[in-house]
Formats: sequence, C-alpha cells, structure tokens
Amino acid sequence: MSATTTDLHDEMVGAVRDLTRREVTPCAAALDASDRETFAHCWASACAIGLDRVLLNDKLGGAGLGPAELLAMVEEMAAGDAGLAIAVLLHNVALAALPAEAVAAVADGERWSVALAPQAPPLALGVMTGSARVSGRIPFVPGALGADGVAILAPCLGSAALGLRPTAPGLTIQPNPSQMGWRAAPAATLVLDGVDNAVATPVPHPVGPGAETTRLVRAGVAVVARGIARRAWELALDYAHSRHQGGVPIIEHGAVRDLLAGMAAHLEGVGPVAMSGAWLAGDDGRALAAKVLASDAAVAVTSDAVQVFGGAGYMCETGVEKLMRDAMYCRLYPEPNWLARDQLVGCFERPR
Repeated sequence: MSATTTDLHDEMVGAVRDLTRREVTPCAAALDASDRETFAHCWASACAIGLDRVLLNDKLGGAGLGPAELLAMVEEMAAGDAGLAIAVLLHNVALAALPAEAVAAVADGERWSVALAPQAPPLALGVMTGSARVSGRIPFVPGALGADGVAILAPCLGSAALGLRPTAPGLTIQPNPSQMGWRAAPAATLVLDGVDNAVATPVPHPVGPGAETTRLVRAGVAVVARGIARRAWELALDYAHSRHQGGVPIIEHGAVRDLLAGMAAHLEGVGPVAMSGAWLAGDDGRALAAKVLASDAAVAVTSDAVQVFGGAGYMCETGVEKLMRDAMYCRLYPEPNWLARDQLVGCFERPR
C-alpha cells in the first residue's frame, strides 16, 4: 500500500468513526425500529463521505481502495449499528460485482444489495432449458427490501453477476417480517420466475462473483461481529464503573470482573490482525474460520454484557439486548455456523 493510499485509508476510517459516533450511535434505537427516515439520513451521510463506493476506481466515482480498507470502515460502522454496516458492506460488494456499464447507471445515493446463491440444492437457482432465463428462490437476502437493485451471484450464471431492479419482470421480493437482528437492513426472499439472464455479464472488477465475493461477505460479517462486540464491551465497562452495589462500583465485584475478563479475551481473540487475514490470504477456509470465530465471540460478549447489566440488560433502553440480537444474525449469514463448520472440515482436511 502506497503512502497516498495509506493516508486516504486513515482519513476515511477516521471519517467513518466520527460519523458513527456523531450520527449513527445516537440513532441505533430508531434504526433497530426500522425507521426509514432515520436510515435514509444515515445512508445519505455515509454516501457524502464516499462510503458507498469504496472499492470502485475514480472513473466510477469511487475511492479506489481495497477490501481490507472496506472491512476496516464496516467495523467502525458496526460499532454504531450492525444493520447499517451490513447495508454498507453489501452495497459495496454489489457495485464491485457488477460490470462497469451497470455501475455507471447507478445514481448517487442509491443502495444495492447482494444475493448469494443458496447452498441447499432444493433452493438452488437454475437456468431454464433452452432459454437464457433464470428461475429459483433465494431466501434471506439482507437489505433487499427497499433496495434500488440486487446483484445476484450463482454458479448457474458462470463468471457473471445478474443485476436486477425491483421492477424487473419475473422478480418478486417477499419481505421477511420475523427478522430480529440487523433491522436497518431489512431482508427479503427473492423469487425468480424466468428472469431474463441477458444482462449477466462477466465482471472485470477486483472483487468478482463467485468465491471471492462470498469470501469478502464472510470477512465482512466477521468484522461486523467484532464491531458489535466492541460496542457491547464499551457499554458493559462503562456500566460496571457507574453502577454501585454494596457501596462500591460493581466492577469491584469478583463475578463482574470475571465476566469483563472473559469479554476482553474474546475480543482479543478476534482482533484486527486475525480479521484482516481472512480476506488478504485469499483463502476460503480462513474467511470461514474468521466468520465463525468472530460471530461466536460476539454472541458470547453480548450475552455477558447483558449479565453485567443484570435485569436491566434485557431492557431495550440499555442497547445491549439489541447488540445480542444483532450478534446472533452474524451466526446465520451468509450461511449458518453449523454449515460453515462442516465446510471448514473440508477446507482444512489433508489428504491421507
């Protein structure tokens, strides 16, 4: 990385950190309530500092930075609200997965998402025999509801991305009303019934469809999980200093200190060095492992944060119960952790 690129990276990460503290964190409850006006304001603020086109080159109005820089910015945003961070992540991945002519047609302020082909065979997409049309069903696409477009990636499309607007013939977007986490990025199920595949074009961008895109999404979920855990740790630590019981701050109680120590250990185990390696190594196994470790750590940290708060931890006003719900969704996307563990065995298994 050149000195100029490093300076731009530091400048943008600092800008995202300031934006998160100033505008996102105070609005976390409203974002969790799916307040679209609040989301629109936060999204516009993110776009104003270039957070919507991190991976694109300057000809496409982007910053020309790489995945590692995007991940650092997404983590900062996740410390304010995980749903908004997921929306930022998937929008950037979507634009990087589309051909240049499609990106040029994306207006400033638009928001796109990414639909990864489901891994369960009964739900897989397929190209209809004798035609260039795609049919199938993709469940749980975060941020798809209300998005201006979706980039669909699937083996049946080959080295290509299918970019669709919500009004595309044959596309139905079904809301997911039971979503409990990442509520600022409302998910939907995409139903494709003979959608025209003519616009699926091979992608020349640094982050293309297939394994690289999935790897970046997994690494992105890992840093979102870390951002959630960081925020839970900060809230729990502040509360432990301010809450008094038995005439002393509860941080002086052995049981509370044990909880905080465990939280700190989990955070250290999924530090920035471990997370950045998930993408930079170009290894699917490392990205999977990072996603599993970080999401499990986030669930452990947020659960302990609720315990530090005691009964108040289950109240919406504290913010930690929201963090626990958001952390649970990091375990579920882009695949549930039980499936990711099964895949990890294959990634690291050595020939006998």
